[in-house]
Amino acid sequence: MLDHAVEALQLSTFADRLERLAPSHRDPEAFHIEKDALIGDLRRAAREHQLLGAVGKAVAPRPEPGTVRLGVVAKDGRLVPVEPRFRRSGKPE
Repeated sequence: MLDHAVEALQLSTFADRLERLAPSHRDPEAFHIEKDALIGDLRRAAREHQLLGAVGKAVAPRPEPGTVRLGVVAKDGRLVPVEPRFRRSGKPE
C-alpha cells in the first residue's frame, strides 16, 4: 500500500494544480488542456488506489477464527478504538 505521506503529497499536488487552473483570454485552449490532464491524473490515481486496496485485501493475512481484530467502532456517535482483551495469563482471548 502507498505510504500515507506519498498519498498526502499527491493530493496536495492535485490541489495546487486545481488552484492555479483558470481560464485565460490569451489562450483559452490551454485551460481545457490542463483541465483534461488534471482529470486524467485524478482518475488514474483513483484507479491505482482502488487496485492497491483490492491487492491489499487479497494479500492480507487472514486472522484465525476467534481472534479479535483491532479497529475502530462507532458507538453513540463517537469512534471508539477496539483492543483485544487479555486473560489473567496475559494471552489474548
